[in-house]
Amino acid sequence: MRTLGHHRSIRTWLALTATSAAAASGLAVLGSTTAFAQTPPPDTVFFAPGTPHTAVEGPNNVDSWQVAEFVDTGALATCTPADYSADINWGDTTEHSAGTITCALQTDPDLGSIAVYTVTGSHTYKDSGDFSITVTVTEPDTTQTSNSADPDTATISDATISSTSTTSLGGGGEGGTTEGARVAASAFFVDQNTAFADAGTVDPGLTATINWGDGSTSAATDISWPDCGECGNVSVSGSHIYDANIPATKPYSVTITLTDDGGKSASSGAADTPAIADAALTADANKSLTATATKAMTAVVGSFKDAAGGQAKAADFAATINWGD
Repeated sequence: MRTLGHHRSIRTWLALTATSAAAASGLAVLGSTTAFAQTPPPDTVFFAPGTPHTAVEGPNNVDSWQVAEFVDTGALATCTPADYSADINWGDTTEHSAGTITCALQTDPDLGSIAVYTVTGSHTYKDSGDFSITVTVTEPDTTQTSNSADPDTATISDATISSTSTTSLGGGGEGGTTEGARVAASAFFVDQNTAFADAGTVDPGLTATINWGDGSTSAATDISWPDCGECGNVSVSGSHIYDANIPATKPYSVTITLTDDGGKSASSGAADTPAIADAALTADANKSLTATATKAMTAVVGSFKDAAGGQAKAADFAATINWGD
């Protein structure tokens, strides 16, 4: 329970005017300058200003948070928590939950005993973000519903992410391969947010980027729950085609970075690419040319095929012509 006597008096909370003629009995709502002369509005629920909360994403991360505090001018000095019900909207599009209502009498030197009610609840924020917690209090006998104008808030941060493996590369094969072949990369991670574990899925806020070491990066094509429990709880993989040869003595370094939508990230240990050899070039049949002496000519004098296929680019080649004269 928020101890109003230590941090703010009930007078301050309800903004009791200190100098007006109604000082002994005037109430203003939530710090406004409007005072009610002689008596407060009858049978009205007033909420205390909201407070901020913080937690880390994951199962059961909200354990009996106090999310609202209110008084009822219809029963200002009597604690009757059973007369009320509370609905908590946690702000994350999940189902609402019922709040637990308790009450304690606090004493104000001018107002006397005041019944101060608190609403608590538990919840799981599965993902990080900033949320507004809206509490609706209902009095069954009058069907009055009061929404807090200044609700509590929740700031949920990412759980820790760590890598459990170095990057694994496949597709190169023993002794290397040739340009145009696809190289696969994968790595395992642990996300401390296990809120999705029961469904065998990963946090949908996770994204991954693979740095292939040749100046290019790409998004991972798969982020999923792995089959092996000892590997971690996130498997990341993707593939890439290297369009130029990679000498065995000068490999590229490949890493995978997993990032949660709240900003936490981790990178796998680097792995060196296998040697990538130039694909074979095959010359087409010789061509016959007809030209006039002393006259300049332009003609196609030869053509080749590169086994790299679609990965081959004209800029990758240089040609020398021996004119035979």
